[in-house]
Amino acid sequence: VFLPRNALRSATRGALMLASPRRPLLVQLVVTRRCNLSCGYCSEYDEVSSPVDVELLERRIDHIAKLGTLVLTLTGGEPLLHPQLDRLVTKAWIERLNASNLSLLQMSVDNMEPNEFSQKSWSQIGRKLELLKAHARFGVNINAVLGSSNLEQTRQVVQRVKELGFFMTVGLMHDERGQIEPGLLKDDLATVYQEMQRTSNKTVF
Repeated sequence: VFLPRNALRSATRGALMLASPRRPLLVQLVVTRRCNLSCGYCSEYDEVSSPVDVELLERRIDHIAKLGTLVLTLTGGEPLLHPQLDRLVTKAWIERLNASNLSLLQMSVDNMEPNEFSQKSWSQIGRKLELLKAHARFGVNINAVLGSSNLEQTRQVVQRVKELGFFMTVGLMHDERGQIEPGLLKDDLATVYQEMQRTSNKTVF
């Protein structure tokens, strides 16, 4: 089970949140809509938007803290394309993230090789994940969108994540109406989802 680096402080914030239902558990803050990928299932990006002004983001983060939020997620687009993201979270990549007291980093890996559904592939970032394993002092969670890979490759992704000792979560691909789209998994979607729920490491988040 993943525990944040400042476990006591996080536990205190969690207790305060439970005592007051007006405190949000999770806030997702979009730092940029821009993304350097164009995955077939995703519509949460564009190629032209400017990043959100960093001073505005800092004000929003301060307000989120005053609300007593337990978990803050910086998202996009691709959040690491924000040119000043290190002012918000870090201070040269893994070591700067270590120095920032980051608790948990989530990355997306949907398949082993890029296809029409997703370009977020193990072949593109596998070496970077190995560097994280070797040097990161924070938790790492890998999220996979089921349906953007066939059965064999999906199981390969799960196995690689387990070998690195990372946590893993899954999402379900959907169509333009918000309905579940099994994609390349077809009739195996439910089976693979249950299999991953049983075998992957989970965070408390």
